[in-house]
Amino acid sequence: MYAWSAFEKNVIGNCTFRSETLCSSTISPRKPMRSASKDFPFVVISPQCPKDTWWRVDGLYQLVNHVAGSLKIDRRRMYVTGLSMGGFGSWQLMDRYPKLFAAGVPICGGGKAGSAKNLVDIPIWAFHGDADGVVKADLSKLMIKAIE
Repeated sequence: MYAWSAFEKNVIGNCTFRSETLCSSTISPRKPMRSASKDFPFVVISPQCPKDTWWRVDGLYQLVNHVAGSLKIDRRRMYVTGLSMGGFGSWQLMDRYPKLFAAGVPICGGGKAGSAKNLVDIPIWAFHGDADGVVKADLSKLMIKAIE
């Protein structure tokens, strides 16, 4: 298993992702952590956006492409998910780069219903609870309705 954390100042390969690419902070991904077991043949990229900032979708795209290019990743089997603000980021990535992911699972997020035409060919399994007091469930419902 490989995992990256956006909270340590290291470099992956010869590429450093700084605040200009992901969000407004002075952080970059950590070097891969390899487990001793080969039971988990997958890669997880979990960027964290610091408080009072928003995703820079182009930076996330660069991060995904860098990791996918650095490791033996089957690009036909890459998936995106995110919770709350990450749910918004998932919708944005699928909208901007509709051929990048095999499927998406946005959780408690929302997107631009006017961009639904970019999402119709992507398998999406969206989750959102009606009791969410932070992000209105109507935002997810609006996206699903626009895609349908």
